[in-house]
Amino acid sequence: MTRETRFEESITTSEAFSDTFRELLLAAHANDVDVSGAWEFRFDGSAPDWEAVVVELAKGGTGSSGAE
Repeated sequence: MTRETRFEESITTSEAFSDTFRELLLAAHANDVDVSGAWEFRFDGSAPDWEAVVVELAKGGTGSSGAE
């Protein structure tokens, strides 16, 4: 699948990245998309390749990942 990626704001800080990633996870969950697991991203050119791992946590834990 290829589509143009758009962001309402530039992601220039770790906080902005975290907020954007959080919203992406919530939107995917709301649409019954299983996001758990490892996600590999390969890019052409000078951009680095990445692997992201998403693990569902038990409710009631402590952390600073945007939990409300």
